[in-house]
Amino acid sequence: MSEPADVRRTIDLLVRRERGRLVAGLVRRLGGQHLQLAEDVAQEALLAAMANWPYKGLPEKPAAWLATVARNRAIDRLRRETRETELPEEPGGIVGDGESTLFEARIQDPELRLVFLCCHDALGEMDRLALTLKLVSGFTSREIAQAFLAGESAVAQRLVRAKRKLRALGPSIDEAPSRFGIADRVPTALKVVYLMFGLGYAPRSGDRLVRRDVAMEALRLARELAENDSTSTPDAKALAALLCLQASRFDAREDPSGRLVLLREQDRGRWDRSLVDEGLRWLTASKEATTLSRYHVEAGVAAIHA
Repeated sequence: MSEPADVRRTIDLLVRRERGRLVAGLVRRLGGQHLQLAEDVAQEALLAAMANWPYKGLPEKPAAWLATVARNRAIDRLRRETRETELPEEPGGIVGDGESTLFEARIQDPELRLVFLCCHDALGEMDRLALTLKLVSGFTSREIAQAFLAGESAVAQRLVRAKRKLRALGPSIDEAPSRFGIADRVPTALKVVYLMFGLGYAPRSGDRLVRRDVAMEALRLARELAENDSTSTPDAKALAALLCLQASRFDAREDPSGRLVLLREQDRGRWDRSLVDEGLRWLTASKEATTLSRYHVEAGVAAIHA
Protein backbone atom coordinates (compact mmCIF):
# COMPACT_ATOMS: atom_id res chain seq x y z
CA MET A 1 0.00 0.00 0.00
CA SER A 2 1.46 3.33 -1.00
CA GLU A 3 1.72 6.12 1.56
CA PRO A 4 1.01 9.80 0.95
CA ALA A 5 4.14 11.85 0.38
CA ASP A 6 3.11 14.40 3.00
CA VAL A 7 2.87 11.66 5.65
CA ARG A 8 6.39 10.50 4.84
CA ARG A 9 7.68 14.08 4.97
CA THR A 10 6.03 14.61 8.35
CA ILE A 11 7.62 11.44 9.69
CA ASP A 12 11.03 12.37 8.28
CA LEU A 13 10.86 15.77 9.95
CA LEU A 14 9.79 14.26 13.27
CA VAL A 15 12.56 11.67 13.15
CA ARG A 16 15.26 14.24 12.35
CA ARG A 17 13.97 16.65 14.97
CA GLU A 18 13.81 14.05 17.72
CA ARG A 19 17.10 12.27 17.00
CA GLY A 20 19.46 14.57 18.89
CA ARG A 21 16.97 14.93 21.73
CA LEU A 22 16.62 11.17 21.97
CA VAL A 23 20.36 10.48 22.02
CA ALA A 24 20.85 13.25 24.59
CA GLY A 25 18.20 11.75 26.88
CA LEU A 26 19.69 8.29 26.57
CA VAL A 27 23.20 9.53 27.34
CA ARG A 28 21.94 11.28 30.43
CA ARG A 29 20.18 8.12 31.57
CA LEU A 30 22.87 5.57 30.64
CA GLY A 31 25.95 7.69 31.28
CA GLY A 32 28.50 9.09 28.88
CA GLN A 33 30.49 5.86 28.77
CA HIS A 34 27.55 4.33 26.90
CA LEU A 35 27.57 6.78 24.00
CA GLN A 36 27.68 4.00 21.41
CA LEU A 37 24.80 2.13 23.02
CA ALA A 38 22.74 5.33 23.17
CA GLU A 39 23.37 6.00 19.50
CA ASP A 40 22.57 2.40 18.53
CA VAL A 41 19.25 2.10 20.36
CA ALA A 42 18.19 5.58 19.25
CA GLN A 43 18.78 4.52 15.65
CA GLU A 44 16.81 1.32 16.23
CA ALA A 45 13.90 3.29 17.68
CA LEU A 46 13.92 5.71 14.74
CA LEU A 47 13.97 2.85 12.24
CA ALA A 48 11.06 1.22 14.08
CA ALA A 49 9.14 4.49 13.85
CA MET A 50 9.76 4.78 10.11
CA ALA A 51 8.62 1.19 9.63
CA ASN A 52 5.45 1.48 11.73
CA TRP A 53 4.11 5.01 11.69
CA PRO A 54 3.32 5.26 7.95
CA TYR A 55 0.91 2.32 8.25
CA LYS A 56 -0.32 2.48 11.85
CA GLY A 57 -0.45 6.26 12.09
CA LEU A 58 1.49 8.69 14.25
CA PRO A 59 1.27 7.99 17.99
CA GLU A 60 -0.30 10.65 20.15
CA LYS A 61 3.11 11.49 21.63
CA PRO A 62 5.82 10.59 19.09
CA ALA A 63 8.72 11.67 21.32
CA ALA A 64 7.48 9.55 24.21
CA TRP A 65 7.00 6.58 21.84
CA LEU A 66 10.59 6.87 20.64
CA ALA A 67 11.92 7.29 24.17
CA THR A 68 10.10 4.21 25.41
CA VAL A 69 11.26 2.01 22.53
CA ALA A 70 14.86 3.21 22.88
CA ARG A 71 14.85 2.81 26.66
CA ASN A 72 13.50 -0.74 26.49
CA ARG A 73 16.07 -1.74 23.89
CA ALA A 74 18.85 -0.22 25.97
CA ILE A 75 17.74 -2.20 29.02
CA ASP A 76 17.57 -5.41 26.96
CA ARG A 77 21.05 -4.82 25.53
CA LEU A 78 22.58 -4.11 28.93
CA ARG A 79 20.92 -7.13 30.48
CA ARG A 80 22.22 -9.36 27.71
CA GLU A 81 25.71 -7.95 28.15
CA THR A 82 25.90 -8.14 31.94
CA ARG A 83 23.08 -10.53 32.85
CA GLU A 84 22.45 -8.45 35.92
CA THR A 85 22.15 -4.79 34.95
CA GLU A 86 19.10 -2.95 36.20
CA LEU A 87 18.45 0.66 35.30
CA PRO A 88 16.81 2.69 38.05
CA GLU A 89 13.34 3.94 37.35
CA GLU A 90 12.94 7.68 36.87
CA PRO A 91 9.86 9.85 36.60
CA GLY A 92 9.27 11.36 33.20
CA GLY A 93 10.80 8.63 31.00
CA ILE A 94 14.41 8.50 29.90
CA VAL A 95 15.20 12.09 30.71
CA GLY A 96 14.72 12.77 34.41
CA ASP A 97 12.82 15.80 35.59
CA GLY A 98 15.24 16.89 38.30
CA GLU A 99 18.60 18.60 38.06
CA SER A 100 21.01 16.11 39.59
CA THR A 101 24.30 17.89 39.00
CA LEU A 102 25.72 21.38 38.99
CA PHE A 103 26.42 20.89 35.27
CA GLU A 104 22.75 20.30 34.60
CA ALA A 105 21.84 23.33 36.70
CA ARG A 106 24.09 25.43 34.47
CA ILE A 107 23.36 23.72 31.14
CA GLN A 108 19.77 22.55 31.25
CA ASP A 109 19.13 21.91 27.55
CA PRO A 110 19.75 18.16 26.96
CA GLU A 111 21.17 18.56 23.45
CA LEU A 112 23.48 21.31 24.60
CA ARG A 113 24.68 19.09 27.45
CA LEU A 114 25.43 16.43 24.84
CA VAL A 115 27.40 19.01 22.84
CA PHE A 116 29.50 19.78 25.90
CA LEU A 117 30.01 16.09 26.61
CA CYS A 118 31.27 15.56 23.06
CA CYS A 119 33.59 18.56 23.57
CA HIS A 120 35.38 16.79 26.44
CA ASP A 121 38.99 17.89 26.82
CA ALA A 122 40.16 14.27 26.49
CA LEU A 123 39.50 14.62 22.75
CA GLY A 124 41.27 16.65 20.10
CA GLU A 125 39.32 19.44 18.49
CA MET A 126 38.65 17.61 15.22
CA ASP A 127 37.37 14.61 17.17
CA ARG A 128 35.09 16.87 19.20
CA LEU A 129 33.65 18.50 16.10
CA ALA A 130 33.09 15.25 14.22
CA LEU A 131 31.57 13.45 17.21
CA THR A 132 29.17 16.28 17.97
CA LEU A 133 28.00 16.52 14.38
CA LYS A 134 27.39 12.77 14.38
CA LEU A 135 25.60 12.42 17.72
CA VAL A 136 23.72 15.69 18.04
CA SER A 137 22.85 16.35 14.40
CA GLY A 138 22.86 12.83 12.97
CA PHE A 139 25.19 13.65 10.08
CA THR A 140 26.72 10.61 8.39
CA SER A 141 30.45 9.97 8.15
CA ARG A 142 30.23 10.92 4.48
CA GLU A 143 28.58 14.28 5.21
CA ILE A 144 31.11 15.06 7.94
CA ALA A 145 33.97 14.06 5.62
CA GLN A 146 32.66 16.44 2.94
CA ALA A 147 32.49 19.25 5.48
CA PHE A 148 36.07 18.61 6.60
CA LEU A 149 37.38 17.84 3.10
CA ALA A 150 38.55 14.47 4.43
CA GLY A 151 38.14 10.83 3.47
CA GLU A 152 35.00 9.06 4.67
CA SER A 153 36.93 6.10 6.10
CA ALA A 154 39.26 8.45 7.98
CA VAL A 155 36.29 10.23 9.56
CA ALA A 156 34.64 6.91 10.46
CA GLN A 157 37.84 5.78 12.19
CA ARG A 158 38.10 9.13 13.98
CA LEU A 159 34.57 8.70 15.34
CA VAL A 160 35.30 5.18 16.58
CA ARG A 161 38.46 6.34 18.34
CA ALA A 162 36.69 9.29 19.94
CA LYS A 163 33.93 7.12 21.37
CA ARG A 164 36.51 4.63 22.61
CA LYS A 165 38.41 7.39 24.42
CA LEU A 166 35.26 8.62 26.13
CA ARG A 167 34.22 5.12 27.09
CA ALA A 168 37.64 4.51 28.64
CA LEU A 169 37.01 7.41 31.02
CA GLY A 170 34.25 5.36 32.65
CA PRO A 171 31.88 7.05 35.12
CA SER A 172 34.26 10.02 35.44
CA ILE A 173 33.02 11.27 32.07
CA ASP A 174 29.76 12.30 33.76
CA GLU A 175 31.44 14.37 36.46
CA ALA A 176 30.25 17.95 36.32
CA PRO A 177 32.90 20.30 34.92
CA SER A 178 33.59 23.48 36.84
CA ARG A 179 32.44 26.82 35.54
CA PHE A 180 35.95 27.22 34.12
CA GLY A 181 35.75 23.75 32.58
CA ILE A 182 32.53 24.71 30.84
CA ALA A 183 34.15 27.93 29.61
CA ASP A 184 37.05 25.95 28.14
CA ARG A 185 34.59 23.95 26.01
CA VAL A 186 32.62 26.95 24.74
CA PRO A 187 34.87 27.76 21.73
CA THR A 188 34.49 24.22 20.34
CA ALA A 189 30.76 24.27 21.04
CA LEU A 190 30.50 27.50 19.03
CA LYS A 191 32.45 25.98 16.15
CA VAL A 192 30.24 22.91 15.97
CA VAL A 193 27.03 24.96 16.05
CA TYR A 194 28.48 27.16 13.30
CA LEU A 195 29.29 24.05 11.24
CA MET A 196 25.88 22.55 11.89
CA PHE A 197 24.15 25.68 10.65
CA GLY A 198 26.36 25.79 7.57
CA LEU A 199 25.54 22.18 6.70
CA GLY A 200 21.84 23.04 6.94
CA TYR A 201 22.09 26.39 5.16
CA ALA A 202 24.07 24.99 2.23
CA PRO A 203 24.21 21.16 2.30
CA ARG A 204 27.30 19.61 0.70
CA SER A 205 25.35 16.62 -0.64
CA GLY A 206 21.86 15.54 -1.64
CA ASP A 207 19.32 17.29 -3.82
CA ARG A 208 18.09 19.77 -1.19
CA LEU A 209 19.33 23.35 -1.31
CA VAL A 210 18.44 23.90 2.35
CA ARG A 211 18.01 21.61 5.36
CA ARG A 212 16.06 24.11 7.36
CA ASP A 213 15.40 21.79 10.30
CA VAL A 214 19.15 21.30 10.83
CA ALA A 215 19.90 25.01 10.50
CA MET A 216 17.10 26.04 12.86
CA GLU A 217 18.26 23.54 15.49
CA ALA A 218 21.72 25.11 15.23
CA LEU A 219 20.13 28.53 15.68
CA ARG A 220 18.28 27.27 18.76
CA LEU A 221 21.53 25.99 20.27
CA ALA A 222 23.26 29.28 19.45
CA ARG A 223 20.55 31.13 21.34
CA GLU A 224 20.97 28.78 24.30
CA LEU A 225 24.71 29.48 24.34
CA ALA A 226 24.20 33.23 24.06
CA GLU A 227 21.55 33.36 26.79
CA ASN A 228 23.16 31.08 29.40
CA ASP A 229 25.25 32.88 32.03
CA SER A 230 27.89 30.13 31.92
CA THR A 231 28.39 30.31 28.15
CA SER A 232 27.28 33.82 27.15
CA THR A 233 30.58 35.10 25.80
CA PRO A 234 30.80 37.94 23.26
CA ASP A 235 31.64 35.30 20.63
CA ALA A 236 28.49 33.35 21.52
CA LYS A 237 26.40 36.49 21.11
CA ALA A 238 28.08 37.24 17.78
CA LEU A 239 27.34 33.70 16.58
CA ALA A 240 23.67 34.07 17.59
CA ALA A 241 23.60 37.34 15.65
CA LEU A 242 25.11 35.74 12.55
CA LEU A 243 22.75 32.76 12.52
CA CYS A 244 19.66 34.93 13.10
CA LEU A 245 20.62 37.18 10.19
CA GLN A 246 21.37 34.26 7.87
CA ALA A 247 18.23 32.36 8.86
CA SER A 248 16.11 35.45 8.16
CA ARG A 249 16.63 34.84 4.41
CA PHE A 250 15.39 31.25 4.22
CA ASP A 251 12.04 32.04 2.61
CA ALA A 252 13.75 34.08 -0.11
CA ARG A 253 16.61 31.68 -0.91
CA GLU A 254 14.59 29.35 -3.16
CA ASP A 255 12.19 30.12 -6.00
CA PRO A 256 8.92 28.17 -6.46
CA SER A 257 10.74 25.57 -8.56
CA GLY A 258 13.28 24.94 -5.81
CA ARG A 259 16.22 26.72 -7.43
CA LEU A 260 18.66 28.84 -5.45
CA VAL A 261 18.06 32.60 -5.55
CA LEU A 262 21.24 34.66 -5.18
CA LEU A 263 21.36 37.34 -2.51
CA ARG A 264 21.23 40.26 -4.96
CA GLU A 265 18.12 38.78 -6.59
CA GLN A 266 16.21 37.93 -3.43
CA ASP A 267 12.90 39.54 -2.56
CA ARG A 268 13.83 41.24 0.70
CA GLY A 269 10.18 41.58 1.55
CA ARG A 270 10.29 37.85 2.25
CA TRP A 271 13.11 38.17 4.77
CA ASP A 272 12.00 37.47 8.35
CA ARG A 273 12.08 40.91 9.97
CA SER A 274 11.84 39.52 13.50
CA LEU A 275 14.99 37.45 12.96
CA VAL A 276 16.77 40.46 11.45
CA ASP A 277 15.88 42.55 14.51
CA GLU A 278 16.97 39.78 16.86
CA GLY A 279 20.26 39.40 15.01
CA LEU A 280 20.97 43.12 15.26
CA ARG A 281 20.25 43.02 19.01
CA TRP A 282 22.69 40.14 19.51
CA LEU A 283 25.30 41.94 17.40
CA THR A 284 24.99 45.03 19.60
CA ALA A 285 25.32 42.87 22.71
CA SER A 286 28.46 41.23 21.31
CA LYS A 287 30.32 44.55 21.14
CA GLU A 288 31.61 44.06 24.70
CA ALA A 289 34.34 41.89 23.15
CA THR A 290 37.96 43.00 23.44
CA THR A 291 38.85 41.14 20.24
CA LEU A 292 36.81 40.37 17.14
CA SER A 293 36.09 36.79 16.18
CA ARG A 294 35.11 35.50 12.75
CA TYR A 295 31.54 35.46 14.06
CA HIS A 296 31.70 39.21 14.70
CA VAL A 297 33.06 39.89 11.21
CA GLU A 298 30.58 37.65 9.40
CA ALA A 299 27.66 38.95 11.48
CA GLY A 300 28.74 42.50 10.69
CA VAL A 301 28.71 41.77 6.97
CA ALA A 302 25.29 40.09 7.25
CA ALA A 303 24.01 43.08 9.20
CA ILE A 304 25.09 45.44 6.41
CA HIS A 305 23.08 43.37 3.92
CA ALA A 306 20.11 43.45 6.31
